Amino acid sequence: MKHIDIARHLIEQDFAYRTCLARGVINYTALAKKIKPVLERTTGYPVATNTIVKMLTRIKTQELKAVDPYDALSRITISVDYGYERKGSRSFNYEGNEIMMVNLGDKYEVLYKNKKGTGQALLKIKLNRDMEETPGITVLLLYLLAGKNVEVSSIYRFGDEVWFLLPAGDAPKSIEALSHFTVGLRVKVDASGL
Repeated sequence: MKHIDIARHLIEQDFAYRTCLARGVINYTALAKKIKPVLERTTGYPVATNTIVKMLTRIKTQELKAVDPYDALSRITISVDYGYERKGSRSFNYEGNEIMMVNLGDKYEVLYKNKKGTGQALLKIKLNRDMEETPGITVLLLYLLAGKNVEVSSIYRFGDEVWFLLPAGDAPKSIEALSHFTVGLRVKVDASGL
C-alpha cells in the first residue's frame, strides 16, 4: 500500500482532519507530523514530513469535499432537561439523584438532578448510529453552540449521545443553533425543573 493511499484513508476517516483540509484551514506541516508515525508504521518505510505535506496538498486538490453539517447532523434527537448541578468531592456518598459520577483520581465529580429544580440545563443530543464513531462530531456541535454564544460548562460523551451542561437560559439558543442543521428534528423538553 502506498503512503498516499494510507494518508487518504486517515484523512477520510477523521471528521476534523477531513473538514479542515477540505476547507483549507489546517496547518499542513502539523498534520503531516501527526500522521507520519502511522504512515511509517503501516508501510514499514520512513517518509519525510515535506513529502507528506505534498501528499496532503494532492489529496485536498483532487478529491476531498468538506463534510456538510446538514448531512452530519441530520435526524438527530435533542432533549433538554432542567435542574442539574455539578459538584466535586473527595468522597462519594450516593444520595439517589446522581446521574453520573467521574472518578478523577483524588476526587469525584458528580452530575446530579437538583431537588429544588434550579440549576443548569442538560442538553442531550442523540446521534444517528452511523455518526457515533465519527471523529470531530462533538467539536462540530460545540462550534455550532459557540456561534450562538452558548456557554458550555461540561461535555459528556457516551457512544451515540453527547451531553452538554449549560446555563438554563442558554437552552433555547442551543436548540435554535442546532435546528438549522437538522432534518426531521425531534426535540423533547422537560420543563418540570423550572
